[in-house]
Amino acid sequence: KDGLVIVKDFVSGERIYDIAERGELGPEHISALVDLAAELLALERTADLNLGNLLWDAGRQTWVLIDAGGFDKGPAWGVLGQILSRTRITASQMDPKAFLKALAARLGEDSAAWKRVIGTPKSSDHQELVRNFLKDRGRS
Repeated sequence: KDGLVIVKDFVSGERIYDIAERGELGPEHISALVDLAAELLALERTADLNLGNLLWDAGRQTWVLIDAGGFDKGPAWGVLGQILSRTRITASQMDPKAFLKALAARLGEDSAAWKRVIGTPKSSDHQELVRNFLKDRGRS
């Protein structure tokens, strides 16, 4: 039979869930998560970013997506809605405003990707987060 084969490298590391549960999600983890989000947003793609699908590669200081669920074309909040959900923020003890600030710096505030971030949140929680972020930055 003809078919496609996907070959994945083995990556040794810890899932984000385990790191966050111990309260050890540090600046290097958050920075790498911002990088991952920025890459997906710039490509206008989304993936399954649940807490079990991200593995920390300490050697490369990056998150590895171990079960992407496909890289479908998707809205900015398809990515950010997963990262900045109430559950994720609580589990990781991440500061969502600091995350958005770092993301704005990575993408560039004049970029189309950043404009999609601030212009397209669907849920009221995410709309409030963007509104508060912009208000704090004096850009409401």
